[in-house]
Amino acid sequence: ADQYELLANRIKNAVSQYRSETQLRETKEEYATVFEGALTGLLLVDVEDDGFRYQRCNPRAVELIGLDRADIVGNTPCDALGPENGKKVRGAYRRCVERCEPVEYTVTLDLPAGEVTRPGRVTPVATDGEVEQLVVSFYDVTGEQRRQEQLERQNDLFRKAQEIANVGAWEYDIQS
Repeated sequence: ADQYELLANRIKNAVSQYRSETQLRETKEEYATVFEGALTGLLLVDVEDDGFRYQRCNPRAVELIGLDRADIVGNTPCDALGPENGKKVRGAYRRCVERCEPVEYTVTLDLPAGEVTRPGRVTPVATDGEVEQLVVSFYDVTGEQRRQEQLERQNDLFRKAQEIANVGAWEYDIQS
């Protein structure tokens, strides 16, 4: 009877372990699908004693940064983005680690494709109160920023034309 009880216990443990491993594998696959398919740039950053190092990046991050994955992963911000750009993003990363809370930031980077604006958010991943990794999400607002600047220039030109011509403008809403 003891042998059957021991055998039943071992079978239960084996089935439980199999289910746990299956669930872990499925969770990892789901994580990878979400990470790789996100519409925003995502970076997983290791916090090291002497700074930060990119551990992982998704395809959108590669596209927004304009570098190959191999030029990002395994490198520090300064190595990947250059000294000046690296300094800009490191500041946001440091604030996140110091506060141990998410930090929103906007940086203008000088990339090979030209000057781009990237607002983002850095979120700490802490274990026992110590930040070990950062999750960085960012997106592109360069086109929106350029459209806003163009609109401001047009509005300024319109105001100046009104002043010079000594005329005003009004808007008529037929319903009110």
